[in-house]
Amino acid sequence: MKTILILLLSAALGAAAFLTRPSSDAAQAFVKQQERKQSLLERMLHHKQYAVRDRVLWVDVECDGKIVYTGAFSHFFPRTETK
Repeated sequence: MKTILILLLSAALGAAAFLTRPSSDAAQAFVKQQERKQSLLERMLHHKQYAVRDRVLWVDVECDGKIVYTGAFSHFFPRTETK
């Protein structure tokens, strides 16, 4: 009985992660919002190309081959240390 309950709760968690995963459009909008927080000089000097990788349960945002943000459960989490 305990095993069945654990399996049901795990399936519910996986379904919630899948259904609330941010879209790639939401990831691009989030990156643009983060870039607007930078100064104009920083944006001009450090123009970066971002790539959005759609996974089954989450979305990764890569910059220069490194994952900088992960989107899961309708929220984006930074993956690198911020200054």
